[in-house]
Amino acid sequence: MGTRLICIAKYAGPAAYVQGGESLNATSFFGGGSFDKVAGGASFNANNSGNYNIGVRYPTGQAANNTTGGQTVNLVFTAANGTEAANNTNLSGEYAWIEMIGG
Repeated sequence: MGTRLICIAKYAGPAAYVQGGESLNATSFFGGGSFDKVAGGASFNANNSGNYNIGVRYPTGQAANNTTGGQTVNLVFTAANGTEAANNTNLSGEYAWIEMIGG
């Protein structure tokens, strides 16, 4: 089995969103290695009324705990109607708790 790390971080949305998602790198959170699992949730803001669901998109062909490919995931912001946020949308006022397991 081995030892894995858990990181729960408050993620701030980008000032200029790029469709396809914001990239997260395992090295930034674990100092290297890969992601085994990443989970998002609903966003929240200063009014406690988040406007987006944060989904996780793994790159095509990436297997969990694969040191040649598991280092990145994309966080995708999706509105309540199911559409992804448009390019250049300012999401800097949106936050989400992101759970990451890896190392």
